Amino acid sequence: MKDLLQPLPANLSTAFLLRKAGHAFVFFIFTMALYLVHPSVSLNVLYSFVYAVITEFLQLFFMRDGRLFDVAFDSLGIFTAVLLIVIGRRFLKINNEMKINT
Repeated sequence: MKDLLQPLPANLSTAFLLRKAGHAFVFFIFTMALYLVHPSVSLNVLYSFVYAVITEFLQLFFMRDGRLFDVAFDSLGIFTAVLLIVIGRRFLKINNEMKINT
């Protein structure tokens, strides 16, 4: 359980940063896919975040390093997806309103 609370390492190697970028990318894709199935932004944030926490916790029992800072990297991907969804929805709404008014 103490592994879960370890801080980021002092030496941030390229390999380490690429793995963490992978965390963010996977959760970006996961959140976007959830949105396609169930278009509720708030529920998708909740589901994705809970999934991130659960996967990190479960890693402690399977000879892996579950870390809370990995949840932060996962959350970066989640919130990037949400930002893209919100901007996309507003853009589509503006375009649809312009078509109706012309």
